Amino acid sequence: MDFGNLLAQAWQIVWRHAVLFAVGVLLALKIFNGSAAFGIVPLFVYLTEMLDGGGEMDQVMPLLVATGLIVSLVWFCMWVLRIWGEGGLIYGVKQGAEEQTVTFSGALMGGGAALGRLLGLYVVLFIPIFVLTLMVTGFIVGIVVASDVGWRSFSEPAVVLEAIPVGGMIMASVLIILALPLGLAALLILPFAQRGIVLEGLGVRDSIAHSVEILGIRLGETILLFLLTWGLQIVFSWVSGIFMGPLTLIGVFGLIPIIENQEMTLGSVGMAIISMGAVVFLAAVINSFIYTYRSAIFTLAYLEFVEGLEHDEDVFKPNMPY
Repeated sequence: MDFGNLLAQAWQIVWRHAVLFAVGVLLALKIFNGSAAFGIVPLFVYLTEMLDGGGEMDQVMPLLVATGLIVSLVWFCMWVLRIWGEGGLIYGVKQGAEEQTVTFSGALMGGGAALGRLLGLYVVLFIPIFVLTLMVTGFIVGIVVASDVGWRSFSEPAVVLEAIPVGGMIMASVLIILALPLGLAALLILPFAQRGIVLEGLGVRDSIAHSVEILGIRLGETILLFLLTWGLQIVFSWVSGIFMGPLTLIGVFGLIPIIENQEMTLGSVGMAIISMGAVVFLAAVINSFIYTYRSAIFTLAYLEFVEGLEHDEDVFKPNMPY
């Protein structure tokens, strides 16, 4: 594979069809990006410290639960939008590679047609990792809650570690070690399986088998592709950090009424949600450039790999009598 040509062709497609960057905004939506976290994390820390500082459980706990439910609901909606955006980008880049007209609505329709299977793919690939992570988290939280270190421990990692016995640390370590290879395998399988679903119309199981077949032949090039795109993303993160700094201030600004008044009202919560929503959206606009470009690179690589796979099957196909 000519990586230089691949990068150049991917950039030409996304630049020539700039509407793909608009689709990429959906893919870049992440509620836990660096800037939004400055708004969400301090909010949880503030609530837990209210408990440790004498706050009434029946007053603070409903706020903690409500905040967690709101964040979870928003995260789920963004997760669906991101997968929809990924499908739209895959479809749109394929159209661009074939010199077809690419439109925002057309790309989203192409991705939306495969949305259910794309969601199923994520569930199948990542549910084992999620279960293991949930077990570790539940185990740690259970020990901390059962101990007498206080609610502040949730905002102080050192106190959490002191509360966990050696046996618990060993158990958590084993679960993490099991999750790592599963996570790496899922990350390798995911890109090509997604493209098999969107471009070939495959089901979840068939798309995974299709991706594994490609990896069995092109594993080395795929790993280099991952390293290359991760390197590009790191460089982009350094450059975009110039713009992310001011976004952090927007996220913190929404928490000022809560911190100053030492209470949460409907107005202060609304201000916090609006400010963090603005941060998430503006960060998605900035990050859409690298997400769109990275998706285009993988789509073009997939098309090249599939073409080579089909060629190999034709070459090694036995001569049949007619």
